Amino acid sequence: MDRDAEETSVDRSETASSKPGTLCPFCDEPLPPILSSALTSELLRLMSISVPDPLPDNPLHRCLSIQHHAAFCSRHEYERKEIPKAKTHQWPLDINFYALHRRIENFQDELEAIMDDLTGSQFYKISRDSFSPGSSGGKPGPMRGFDTLDTQGAGYYGEKGFALMVEALESMFPEASYNFDAYKPVTWRAAIEEILTPELTIMLIVEDMGVSEEEAAQIRTASRLFGIHANPIEDNPTDQPPKIKEELVEPAVAEGALIDLTTPPTSPRPEAVVKTEPVEGTLKISEYNGEVIDLTLTDDEL
Repeated sequence: MDRDAEETSVDRSETASSKPGTLCPFCDEPLPPILSSALTSELLRLMSISVPDPLPDNPLHRCLSIQHHAAFCSRHEYERKEIPKAKTHQWPLDINFYALHRRIENFQDELEAIMDDLTGSQFYKISRDSFSPGSSGGKPGPMRGFDTLDTQGAGYYGEKGFALMVEALESMFPEASYNFDAYKPVTWRAAIEEILTPELTIMLIVEDMGVSEEEAAQIRTASRLFGIHANPIEDNPTDQPPKIKEELVEPAVAEGALIDLTTPPTSPRPEAVVKTEPVEGTLKISEYNGEVIDLTLTDDEL
C-alpha cells in the first residue's frame, strides 16, 4: 500500500471511530485538535447559515451547500495534515518574500546555464511531451496544464512564491531572447513556468535547508499543498502573509469559554454567546486552551 493510500485508510478509520463533536459538521472529516482563530470564526459563520442534518456517524452534521463550506473544509484539512507535516519536516514557516528577488538574482549564472540548454533539465521532457498530440489537447491552452500539474508549483513557497519567481525570471529572460526554434514546441511561457521555475525552487530549497538537490526536489513536491495554503497570492502583494505560528496560538475566544451556536438558523446570524456550563454533545475545538464550540440542537431544531 502506498503512502497516500495508507493515509486515506487512516483518515477513514479516524472518521468511523471519532466521537460526535470531533468531526467537521459539513464534510464529516476529523477536525484538527486546535483550530486557528480564522478557522474558528469561519465555523461560527457557517453554523449560522446551516441547518441540522444528523447522520449515523456524525449526529452533529449540518446541511449546507458545498460552495459555502468547501474553503472551510479545505482549510481544516490543511491545518490537520499539512501544518504538522511542515513542522515535522522543518519546512520554513516564515518566508521573507521581500528578499526573494535578490536571492533569485544570485542564481543568475546557474539559471543562464539551464536556459542555454533546456534539454538538460529534468523538467524539459515533461513540458515538451505535454505539447504532443497524446496530451490534453496536444497544443497550448487551458487543458494542456493538466499534464504538467504535478510538476508545477514552488513547493512551500506557494502561489505567492511561484508568481514572484515567474516575474523575476521573465525579467531575466525576456521572450525576445528565447530560441523557440531550438526547443519547439516548448513555448517561452512554458520554459519559464514549467522548467526554470521548478529548477529555481530546488535551488532555493537547497539554500534554505542545506539539503542535496535530490532531497530538495522531493521537498518541493511534498510541500506543494502546504505552500498553496500557507502562501497564497494576496490582494496586496507588498504585504507579508500571516505567520502560521502566530495564527495557531492566537485564541478566537476567551480561554475556557463556550460558544453557543444553538440559535435557530432561521433567525438572523447570531452573535457568539458565552455559556457558563458545558453541555453534552459539544464540539471541542482545542484540548489545550479549553475552547469549545457548542453544536447541540435546540428544541426547535429537533
